[in-house]
Amino acid sequence: MIRLRQLQALEYVLSNRTLTRAAEVFGVTQPAMTRLIAQLEEDVGCKLLHRDQGRFQLTAQGTIFYDAASRVLNAARQLEGVAQSLREDSEGSIRIISSYGLIGSLIHRALATFVADYPSVKISMDTMRRPALEEAVHNGKFDIALATLPVRAPALCAIETLAA
Repeated sequence: MIRLRQLQALEYVLSNRTLTRAAEVFGVTQPAMTRLIAQLEEDVGCKLLHRDQGRFQLTAQGTIFYDAASRVLNAARQLEGVAQSLREDSEGSIRIISSYGLIGSLIHRALATFVADYPSVKISMDTMRRPALEEAVHNGKFDIALATLPVRAPALCAIETLAA
């Protein structure tokens, strides 16, 4: 089974180009780093790295694997950010995005009631032009989005009419 620590070790080898330097920065011995990479290659079932003039580079298969691995590592970093937010503020936060002119007219009463009931929840509100709003919706960078219909949104987004 591929472990996150192995993926992190691969990332350190690639960014530092030598096992010795990668191990030093990663906080393990050089033999331990070698074992992590060897175990990863065994788990994957192919050679991921080759040495070129004393420095490590990805093989063709390694490049394909690392593209997917980097997405996993980025997701793990995002998850750590969420965990950090939860540790710092157990009540969480809400990000509201809106087209210009909608945020004040549609939700001010509901927002006032919510803040009274949940004073420790952090609320951020951003207004943006429609193209930026639709991009934020597609990237999932919001909790609540306010826009005039029609709006391009992924299938997983629930769309509710607040006013007509």
